[in-house]
Amino acid sequence: MSQMVIGNDSELFMGDSNNPYEIKHIMQIKLHNLENFKTNLTKFENVRFQNFKILYIDWDELQKKNHNSNTTLGFYIGTKNTGMYKISYTVGYYDGFTFDGLEERPIICTVNQCDFGYFFFDKELNYEKLNEKGNIYTVEYAVLLIVKSLSNIIVLQEVSYHKMNINIGLCPYINWVSKKGPLKFIPEDHIKDNGYFESSNGNAHIIIPFFKKSLDSNFFSCGKFKQPTLNDISIGYNLKYQNNENRYERKINPSHDNINCKNENDQEKYYFFAYSENYTNYMGERRMDKIDISFDKNYKIYAGQSIYIYPRGKIENFIKTYHPF
Repeated sequence: MSQMVIGNDSELFMGDSNNPYEIKHIMQIKLHNLENFKTNLTKFENVRFQNFKILYIDWDELQKKNHNSNTTLGFYIGTKNTGMYKISYTVGYYDGFTFDGLEERPIICTVNQCDFGYFFFDKELNYEKLNEKGNIYTVEYAVLLIVKSLSNIIVLQEVSYHKMNINIGLCPYINWVSKKGPLKFIPEDHIKDNGYFESSNGNAHIIIPFFKKSLDSNFFSCGKFKQPTLNDISIGYNLKYQNNENRYERKINPSHDNINCKNENDQEKYYFFAYSENYTNYMGERRMDKIDISFDKNYKIYAGQSIYIYPRGKIENFIKTYHPF
């Protein structure tokens, strides 16, 4: 856990979202010592600001403290004592409003959502006031919170990989960060509208398999994280080869065979994807495409494709139950 002290009376602390009680690193800063953010912006939504600062979070330093590569990396920023300041920040999709208060809920950045963007410091105005859209308010400090990585890559987790046993999981999607803020997440082209969404996630993440897009890369990129003043950062997963046996396999003739798992005909219980090698499709690339399976067989599959079928239960349970705070 790293600790940030703001001014003389307010303090923030940072921790690993999977192990928030372990003290790892301490960093002290003061608002007036932060780098000025050079921009003509003086307003966001209904909030004006007098001083505009920028704060960089070093992902590489956080990664050094993560001793378990099989645990999805994420972190939070919370507070025990806001002191003289009330601290508000822009939230992701989670509760559907623009601002939250650090005294109510920590800033989190995990595979589910990332609250990075603006946070505001003022002695009088709290997040409840700032959420009153009919009024214009002026705060003392606006701080743009962004993340940097020397390699321009953020690895969320290391996952095992074998062509016959491809894992499935979550990738950030277009609303992973607040759609109203200055930060944007742009999914890779082969991921756009090519996976499954959990009904309540507001396009914050997409459910897809992690496969080797090319032979010479062990990194599966979900997309690019775009932030002011920094290069784009690729966010995704490292793939570690393991000689795992596939759990179930059979050949099918799609003209008369149903696509199902062990004769289970309830398609709503599964995710379906079709994997194509680069030499089997006109695009000349490895692809993993979502299949909308239905009993009327109104879907497209092609010769040479491998069909991967995943049970929905574990993924959906993770999405519903994984709330660090």
